Amino acid sequence: MIDLRHLATYFGPNPHASGPVVVGSLRVSAGFVAEAAEKMTRVSQACAAWFAPPATEGPVDEAAVGRFIAHWALAALNEFGGGLTTALVIRTTDDIRVALGFYHPKLSFDALALAAQLLADIDRLPVTEFTEALERLWQACRTINPDFQAQFLIDYARKHDLPYRRHVPGTRLWQFGWGGRSEIFFESSPMGDSARGQSWARDKALSKEIFRALGVPTAPSMIVRSEAELEQAARTVGFPCVTKPLDRGRSRGVTTDIRDHGQLVQGFREAARHTAGGIMIERHVEGEVFRLVVVRGRLWKTIRRDRPYVVGDGRSTLLSLTEARNEPLRRQTRPGGFVGPVPLQSEFRSVLRRQGFGPEDIPAAGVRVRLLDIPLLSAGAAYCDVTEQVHPDVAVMAEALARAFGVASCGLDYIATDIGRSCFEQGAFIEINLTPGLRVPLMAGVPAEEIARTILGDRPARLPYTLVIAPAADHEAIRARLPLAPSVGWACGGRTGLGSLAFPDVLASVHQAMDRLVKHPGVASLILVADPAQLRSEGLPAGRTSRTIVLASACLDPTWREVARSHADQLVEIADHATLRW
Repeated sequence: MIDLRHLATYFGPNPHASGPVVVGSLRVSAGFVAEAAEKMTRVSQACAAWFAPPATEGPVDEAAVGRFIAHWALAALNEFGGGLTTALVIRTTDDIRVALGFYHPKLSFDALALAAQLLADIDRLPVTEFTEALERLWQACRTINPDFQAQFLIDYARKHDLPYRRHVPGTRLWQFGWGGRSEIFFESSPMGDSARGQSWARDKALSKEIFRALGVPTAPSMIVRSEAELEQAARTVGFPCVTKPLDRGRSRGVTTDIRDHGQLVQGFREAARHTAGGIMIERHVEGEVFRLVVVRGRLWKTIRRDRPYVVGDGRSTLLSLTEARNEPLRRQTRPGGFVGPVPLQSEFRSVLRRQGFGPEDIPAAGVRVRLLDIPLLSAGAAYCDVTEQVHPDVAVMAEALARAFGVASCGLDYIATDIGRSCFEQGAFIEINLTPGLRVPLMAGVPAEEIARTILGDRPARLPYTLVIAPAADHEAIRARLPLAPSVGWACGGRTGLGSLAFPDVLASVHQAMDRLVKHPGVASLILVADPAQLRSEGLPAGRTSRTIVLASACLDPTWREVARSHADQLVEIADHATLRW
């Protein structure tokens, strides 16, 4: 028997962890402990694609069961985004407690509950029932967890003690830093980008017109909305050509290297499956595919995106060469992964056919054969950093486009036979992406630390922050003595304000108060007054303070006194509010 019950939700530092955790009480019967080792092995085998069980020393006991449940829940939450790091087991005189980090407390506790259920019922739980429950959890993770782009920035923020939070619940907007030292990002795109430029970038046809107006080399194109327009498009654009939906990204619905009218019709229909809008017919440009990443007006990285290929050995068929290439990629495949093997389906065969091959053909030794036309990581592509090889003309045009669209960061797709030659001699800019795609430099070997530091920049930071721990009875007197400079954000007795401005509503939670204050861009410093009971219930309001002042009347117990001390640059204890100095 396993009994898991919710005990507490801490939104900030607490006796168990330095960040948000949900805490549950776990009771395990002696009979269950006796068979737990076998059950844990079976669960680990069932989830081997994405879960590595924690190491155990000695015989399995209640704590080992709790540790297994916590780590399984952490792995499940992190499979689709997440990046959570806290999974703890705390032994008390009464029970075993598990603490798990969260972005949404209910989702994390649901993960713990699912782990406990799976472990208890692994012998009799139908596979389909477990699979459906896990998929429901993962669907919630896809909605609640940070997207992959934001996770880069969050990991960096954690490492460097930089505050972060979701700016608006239920969105992909994340805030880094506080108040006047904050920056808000949508995925990896800062909110300071031009709204007009963002709308231009989403319109592939308009983007092309802007490219041409600036004299930026780009591929000829035409927009069609029906098959009846394809003959005219073929005459205007010519073969070979590409079909792509106007309002989709990540190569969804794209067909490349179309060489006759029959293929053009097929490409149009494939694009139409992904959109109800117009479809672009674009001249196919020969060459390698590059992603030019511009950050704050300067070309930062240029990544060559190599389409998957094999090289003949004179003995093996293309199918066997591709299978051998796929094998290590299959071992990396997991539910939330983004690296995958080359799919051996119709596109694979079509690409081979256009090169004069079939899957069972044996290419001569040294002959390079392309397997797919679109360089996606999920389909076996490989990326390479070629920043040092870029011709100056290419860099100038990339930076000009970022300025023209009014965006701080972007990823430009560029195709050329040689990145070291001028874009006015060969090559074409294809489209602009406002979220640069941080997997691209990562998979080309650029360290995650460098990527996040470059995208975040120097603006996000903490502000001077004073926490006063005082009983509720003293809050009104303390509020009367608050310094009310216009740039001071304050919270006391359920009220919040900016300088002399006081918001009329009452916020019962100190974390709600803190969340409000740090979102105001005019705030330069923070003062928050909290009752000890609030802290024991919710945790400290933020990870670290510049100064924490504890009134003697707060009667802070030793455990919470240590939590306060360890998360303050300076801890000051005073007799009463009359001796309070700002």
